[in-house]
Amino acid sequence: MIAANSHTALCTGLAPLFEIDPEPMPDGSTRLFTPFMFDDGTMGVMFVSLNDGQYILTDGGETLGWLWQRTGSGELSAKQQYLLDQICRQDLAMPAGYQGELILHCNRPEELAAAVIRLGQAMLRVSDLWFLAPHSTAGMAYNAPDNAPAAPPPAKRMAV
Repeated sequence: MIAANSHTALCTGLAPLFEIDPEPMPDGSTRLFTPFMFDDGTMGVMFVSLNDGQYILTDGGETLGWLWQRTGSGELSAKQQYLLDQICRQDLAMPAGYQGELILHCNRPEELAAAVIRLGQAMLRVSDLWFLAPHSTAGMAYNAPDNAPAAPPPAKRMAV
């Protein structure tokens, strides 16, 4: 369970749109319901725990699970995987044995609310990769080979 001062930091640093579950999770983390909404209306949830004086924020693997369910094939395209790697390199941890969790570390209680927002933004960026899935309309257009004919040259004007 996170310390009382951490709970206070979360409560004072976040807007009322965030809801903190008063009951700790079995692993001792605190569940945080966010206002971040995925494309199907599902609300993003994250978990906050304190480990050796460092706050660990995670989505519990929910975002990538949500994305994989919507890809149809259960696999990400090369473009989706590339963009996922770019998103995760920004501030997220990619631990050994990475299992699809988005993880962010925070060292100070006064920065905890900002870390929650950063992780929420990463969750939304990852969920938006759904649009690049081959079965989505946007994905079909984005992933289609560029075989459109070249535009004709502009017409020449004749002198009058």
